[in-house]
Amino acid sequence: MRSSTDANSYSEVLGETLNDAKDPILRQLLESCARNFTISELRGINDFYMSLAGQAWLRKGRGLIMPEMERAISDIQPRINETIERRYRERIMN
Repeated sequence: MRSSTDANSYSEVLGETLNDAKDPILRQLLESCARNFTISELRGINDFYMSLAGQAWLRKGRGLIMPEMERAISDIQPRINETIERRYRERIMN
């Protein structure tokens, strides 16, 4: 059962490593929030996430938005690329 032991060891190490990385990430996020939001704003944000609407957003909103954002970006990216290319050619020609 060596492979089972290896898989368990890997899983434990992975969990420990991710847990160790979590604290500095959370600290950085907290510092960013402290710099960018007032206490009143943070309380309002917290109140929202504690509300039924906030709970609904946490359950389904983010999962809906990311694919839509990716789709919107992929739809507009060719036009952005064309505009950049056209403007660049115009600029170097003048």
